Amino acid sequence: MPVGVPVTITLVNNDPIDHEWIIGDDAVQQRHRTGTELLHPVRPTEQVIPALSTRVTTITFDHPATWKYICHLPGHEAYGMVGVASIVR
Repeated sequence: MPVGVPVTITLVNNDPIDHEWIIGDDAVQQRHRTGTELLHPVRPTEQVIPALSTRVTTITFDHPATWKYICHLPGHEAYGMVGVASIVR
């Protein structure tokens, strides 16, 4: 994903249970992992995708980085609902 260019991401949840998509650095992930930010306002980088639904978000990244995206609902990270996104110039 390029720095400074809006990127629109479509998140599709075909499961009969909710999921979330949190993309950010280790500090962001830790806040969600420990539950200190269990409920949060909708942010472009933090989306809840209800069961059998779709969400669309647009993000403009401001610097190069490699960020994780994780679903932090109970047990989901351990189940492997994680990924990595590279933000490049």
